[in-house]
Amino acid sequence: MKVFDSSREVYVGNLDSVRVLAHVKDMVRAYHLAERRCAAGEAYNVGGSVPISVGDVLQRLIRISNLKNVKVTVRESLLRPADVTNQIPSVEKFKKVTNWEPRIDYDAILTDLYTYWIVELQKNPWKLKTIA
Repeated sequence: MKVFDSSREVYVGNLDSVRVLAHVKDMVRAYHLAERRCAAGEAYNVGGSVPISVGDVLQRLIRISNLKNVKVTVRESLLRPADVTNQIPSVEKFKKVTNWEPRIDYDAILTDLYTYWIVELQKNPWKLKTIA
């Protein structure tokens, strides 16, 4: 089933914001290690460690979708007045205690995300109207 046609326009906010992503499978493994190896009451940051811009995420998702001629439009209403443009946690403390490293790369994370939403929208097409 084709969920989006190629004439669709994508409305976005700040594409320059930088984030790190981690696959849920990597995070479950991290939480399991935290429970076994981290000191109770201590604070640890867990997450990805390779920065990626929101714009790069969007371009990778468009590539994964195989859609052509996708128009990307920045909408003022989607820009956050106080956007923290660089959200990268320091995970060194956690890595030192657990030897944990994320194993799943961005292309696999984004392919899984895209596939999830294709299946979800096929099962529940009404959700497309709520996110469109």
